[in-house]
Amino acid sequence: MLKSLTIALLVTASNLAYGQQVEPQVEPAGGVYLRGQLGVMGLSAADESASLSGGGMDLSVAIGYRAVTGWVFYGELFGAATSGIDASAEGQSASCDDCSLMLGSALLPGVGTGYYTPSGLNLLLSVHAPNMSADIEGDTSTSDRGVVAFFTAGKDWPVGDSVGLGVAARLGVGSIEDVGVGFFSLSFAGSYR
Repeated sequence: MLKSLTIALLVTASNLAYGQQVEPQVEPAGGVYLRGQLGVMGLSAADESASLSGGGMDLSVAIGYRAVTGWVFYGELFGAATSGIDASAEGQSASCDDCSLMLGSALLPGVGTGYYTPSGLNLLLSVHAPNMSADIEGDTSTSDRGVVAFFTAGKDWPVGDSVGLGVAARLGVGSIEDVGVGFFSLSFAGSYR
């Protein structure tokens, strides 16, 4: 990624040095917006007496509309699952490799909005009503739905007229049944806008 960024900066600098104008990609308003993200993440859930945490993968798919130049409005399905859990309660801690923690909004999409600059930088905000499931050595428990807000910052590089590929960092915070939820992800992203 650093190599690609360096090359892009050198090409831009040489075009400016020779008096060539570099035109930013400006998108007209109106049209379909699609976005997919796949990443690695860390997930934690904690209340006053115990905490669970783990690392794993996350996936999200957004479908929406580009109503105003640069602005998108969308619905998003989201899911994340850990591979193993670290638990702590009352001063004791343990790890379980045969356990998982899942956070998801399957069948109930979150809603979001975001802004894309002409250079491909993007800031997105979505709010979800996910539930959380814990699988402890085959015994699964699932929570009621809570509220989690996701803040995403990324960069897309154009690979076609309306298609971009990029990277994103996502931070999520919220509460499910009085349990605080924290989430951080680094993702590859693809968008059509």
